Amino acid sequence: KGEMVQALAVIESLGRCLVGPMSCLRVLNLSGNRIGPAGVSRIASGLAASKALQVLDLSNNELGVAGANHVAQALVTNKSLVTLNVNGTQIRHPGLRSICAGLAHNTALEVLHARSNVGASGPEALLRLLHANTTLRFAYILDSAPWRNPNYVSKVLPPPSRVGGNAGGGGPQSR
Repeated sequence: KGEMVQALAVIESLGRCLVGPMSCLRVLNLSGNRIGPAGVSRIASGLAASKALQVLDLSNNELGVAGANHVAQALVTNKSLVTLNVNGTQIRHPGLRSICAGLAHNTALEVLHARSNVGASGPEALLRLLHANTTLRFAYILDSAPWRNPNYVSKVLPPPSRVGGNAGGGGPQSR
């Protein structure tokens, strides 16, 4: 039990490291650390407020539905996370539904890895929840090809067009 308390304290410290003026942590890989709902709850507030973290890997942990709910709540306000990996985290259909609902309010996440959490029945309903999100590019929920968001809007602006003549030549009309 002492090891568990110590582990939760370390995870809570990590959560605090995600926020603050000196926070520059971009990638946090906690894969395969037997983190459960209590552990993920310790980093959720840091994740929600982080302005730097871009990649969070929680794969192969024991988050369960309760842990997924903590992640979902953090996703509602997080503005920096680009990739989230919750592959094999025992979140099942209800937990993944919660994460997908949280993503309806998220404006940063582009890639969601959530394989090995739901069975073959029902992923279509989960994918429909993701349609409202315009920043999510890919969702890896099934073991088959990734879901590509038809409503994705690129954050990258096209290069500015040249207005006026081609002073230096070499433009399309001189080829």
